[in-house]
Amino acid sequence: MNFSETPIQMASSTSFAPAFNCPTRVHGRAEFVKILPTLLDGASWALIASPFIRETDILVNLERSENPPTVIYDGVTPNPTISEIIDLAAKLPSVDILVAVGGGSVIDTAKGTAALAAIENNAEFFKDHLAKEIPLPDSFTAKPLIAVPTTSGTGSEVTQWATIWGDDGAKYSLSHRSLYPKEAILDPGLCSFMPREVTLYSALDALSHAMESIW
Repeated sequence: MNFSETPIQMASSTSFAPAFNCPTRVHGRAEFVKILPTLLDGASWALIASPFIRETDILVNLERSENPPTVIYDGVTPNPTISEIIDLAAKLPSVDILVAVGGGSVIDTAKGTAALAAIENNAEFFKDHLAKEIPLPDSFTAKPLIAVPTTSGTGSEVTQWATIWGDDGAKYSLSHRSLYPKEAILDPGLCSFMPREVTLYSALDALSHAMESIW
């Protein structure tokens, strides 16, 4: 399979159930810094990451590229909260694409930010959608997202869901088909920048999910 061109699809075993379809293009074994400019194709973009990115040479390479990020936000913390995402969305300038480099919390933060941009940063509606399950408007179309995971466990780079936490510790789910990342870049080298425990535990998480699906 050519991961750079073929969306993940699996035919149903019966004619009654719909075929599985993931619209995200997955680029496997790709070097993130080299493939990203091609995918951006000159578009303006915002980089969303956790503080780890400052400890690597990734940021320097991106800033020296022909199309550097319009803005860099590297303050994502584990288990993003509603207020953190609202604050981030208010700070970000208008860009064409969001690029999330990090684990599930980073990618989920980017999805939340993309959703807020789609509803013109209406924070109250965003809160009501999460806490009271108020439906998203029919016109909802999230800003395009490129997801670059640095851990193995969450799978957020190929799903339409994001887990967002309330400031009171409650756990909410954000979901919409347009929140599927447009592209997912799987660069194994990025795992080497993470703490050993993070790489180990997230890999075991991915393995447990695989075994669970078989069970």
